[in-house]
Amino acid sequence: MFQLNLVKYFKSHTSETVRAYVQNTVSTSLPVYGVPLRDIRALAKTISGADAAAYVDFYMVPTSYEHAMLSAMVIGRATYNDLVEYMYIVDSFMDFVDNWSVCDTFAAALKIVGKRRELFWDFVKDLVASGEEYRARLGYVLMLYYYLDEPAYFERICKVMERYPTEQHFVEYAKAWLLSYAWRSYPQQTGRFLVRSGLCDQTKLTAVRKILAFRDIPQSDKQPVRGLQDVLQKRERMLRAQRRAEERAEGGGRPRKPKAPGVRQLEYERIRALVESTRCEQQEKESKV
Repeated sequence: MFQLNLVKYFKSHTSETVRAYVQNTVSTSLPVYGVPLRDIRALAKTISGADAAAYVDFYMVPTSYEHAMLSAMVIGRATYNDLVEYMYIVDSFMDFVDNWSVCDTFAAALKIVGKRRELFWDFVKDLVASGEEYRARLGYVLMLYYYLDEPAYFERICKVMERYPTEQHFVEYAKAWLLSYAWRSYPQQTGRFLVRSGLCDQTKLTAVRKILAFRDIPQSDKQPVRGLQDVLQKRERMLRAQRRAEERAEGGGRPRKPKAPGVRQLEYERIRALVESTRCEQQEKESKV
């Protein structure tokens, strides 16, 4: 029978450097051992075939960050003849995903999506439509990994982004990441979408900054993107100024931080307290007399 002592394995491969890195970059409610990804991948490779199905039955629910990573890799490598059952397992696992790192690792492991794209499209779109932060992020990262090599899919992706607006940080960041890579294949279409779409300006700015950070793109090709960046930054400054003016008009606004007393003020208060104390002592002596 398939058996696995995960706690023993994780404890024997712990790295304090990795633990510190994960705790500083990933927000998760699960405990972190600090196991390097290469060791988790090595364990995942040993769990295949019938073992993968047994793993899903008995070990899928994570008890640590590393356990969640392992489950993401194993489920991604698992083979199921029934794709509906497989989609159900993928969706069920997402109930336990609470951070971007496991989410993106899961997307990278789900290579079957790239092989059966049309069959998985509605499932991917439903992940986005769920409105749940990490399900929606998984949907967009799957689009990034497996759906950007055909113009027809890019058009669908743009429609999904417009149809399901959100303000969730990790979803918006995934959109920006997706659009930056879409620009590499479809610069004109992506540029038009960034200009005309209803995405929030911050998401557009993040996408633009990622595009400008590409080192293998000629600077001359980035010129239109720089123009868009200038427009977005100008609009952002105007909106901030408008919000400040509205706050002042309403008599509200951000409360000012109390000014710290200077040295002279502190000395004045000290002398004043000393004089007051001396005066009280003098009055007390006179009353006794």
